[in-house]
Amino acid sequence: MQERLQEFINREHLIPEGSELIVAVSGGVDSVVAVHLLLKLGYHLSIAHCNFELRGRESDEDQVFVEEMATELKVPFFTMNFNTKLYAEKRSLSIQEAARELRYQWFSELHRAKNALIVTAHHADDVLETVMINWMRGTGVKGVAGIPVKRDYIIRPMLCLERQQIEDYARMQRLAFRTDSSNRKRDYLRNALRLDVIPSWKALDENLLRKTTENSNLIGDQHENYRFLLEKAQLVTRSDNSSRISIPQLQSFPRPASVLYDLVGELGFTPSQCSDIVRDLESEPGATYPSGKYQILRDRDALIISELTTHADVIVNGLGQFEWGGIHFEAREVSREELHFDPDNKRAYVSAEQAPFPWLFRSWENGDRIELLGLHGSKLVSDILIDHKVPVHEKSITPVLISKGRIIWVPGHGSAESTKIKDETEIIIEIRSI
Repeated sequence: MQERLQEFINREHLIPEGSELIVAVSGGVDSVVAVHLLLKLGYHLSIAHCNFELRGRESDEDQVFVEEMATELKVPFFTMNFNTKLYAEKRSLSIQEAARELRYQWFSELHRAKNALIVTAHHADDVLETVMINWMRGTGVKGVAGIPVKRDYIIRPMLCLERQQIEDYARMQRLAFRTDSSNRKRDYLRNALRLDVIPSWKALDENLLRKTTENSNLIGDQHENYRFLLEKAQLVTRSDNSSRISIPQLQSFPRPASVLYDLVGELGFTPSQCSDIVRDLESEPGATYPSGKYQILRDRDALIISELTTHADVIVNGLGQFEWGGIHFEAREVSREELHFDPDNKRAYVSAEQAPFPWLFRSWENGDRIELLGLHGSKLVSDILIDHKVPVHEKSITPVLISKGRIIWVPGHGSAESTKIKDETEIIIEIRSI
């Protein structure tokens, strides 16, 4: 076991000489064996344990067990408690997704603080389970690639070993470990596959795990090469708030829908959505395709990917500062001497008599109109945004200010004729972004 593990570490160049390791230890047999094997091989390591507070007393007992193990082995110990259920509720995640996010966020912090590689105890059986789950969920090539041996500072040296080999080693070495009671619950897909499906597959082919690992590694390498070529093709350009996929570049591929799914599948877009988007590439710009947290907007020569942003309406009851969508505004009374022309329309001056409080700040909507200052008649806000060449992905975060049911200002684009300052205006209010 030791020789096989060391050979794998060397072949995959997993642990440079002098590296510090932090092994993620749940208390289960896989991570306990990982610690013992790495120590026997002479590596300098620490132990990190996550308490997700999902199994009450059992979770706390796991934490005590791992801490005592670290003390016995005389290695540094780190632990972190997480309110996983609350985190999952706030972010609309499953418990498994929430635990994964929390775990890897903490691993990232440990890596930066200790300048150490993080070791997880995933093994060959985990690869088969992951490939099967991803295949069932339809995650494409990347999902079938399984579990990478190394990603950034995360390494998985135990992927060269099978679960049965690990359990046999623990028994022969008489190693104590904890058994997670939730591993026996078949309502988790991974457990159902592990307990019911995979044993029958193994009975058909004793080399199933080896073949799965080899194939997933090969597919992973091919996918990495493919992504390298995509980067060279300069298909995607990124900015702070969005990414752009060049439509001409995308259409140059033999199967553009497959390429698009590879780029946006992780954001929640489905293969059928990607097929629809590619089918509509010759249509007029402006179509939107949501995925839940993100949207793709069809622009003239690019697909623009951005987060879906929804901002709550804001009621303004009087003078002072207020915020809408992360933009800060101020309303204050000013004299006529303070009036000055603002060509960028980042401020507006309104008659208090014609624009009484309360005001409403909200996102613009289809059909919204404003009687622009100096313009006879009204104009659609959508047309104003087109005239001003507002990028498609920025249109959705454009606000309007409303008084008495009428739009009196579109920040950055113009104010209303009905509230302009006249000779008889007594109170002038300036509204500006700050």
